Amino acid sequence: MVLKLLQRSTIQHLRFGFSLFLMPVYWFALSQAPVIHWKEAVLIFTILHLLVYPSSNGYNSYMDKDTGSIGGVENPLPVKKNYFM
Repeated sequence: MVLKLLQRSTIQHLRFGFSLFLMPVYWFALSQAPVIHWKEAVLIFTILHLLVYPSSNGYNSYMDKDTGSIGGVENPLPVKKNYFM
């Protein structure tokens, strides 16, 4: 079942590259902290940029049934029915 979810269209709609555009916001917020705990900072960065942002992009694509240009992808593949399982 996991392999079915990792189809090309699934990866495309997660838009990992688009998560990189949000990196400056994270770095700015980190620069304003008086003390930085690097272990936690790296963990939070990883969770946000590899899990939270892509999953919200995927959820948005699934609900909107995106067919037009989205997040740097000119012609996205159609969203599959099993995407949300």
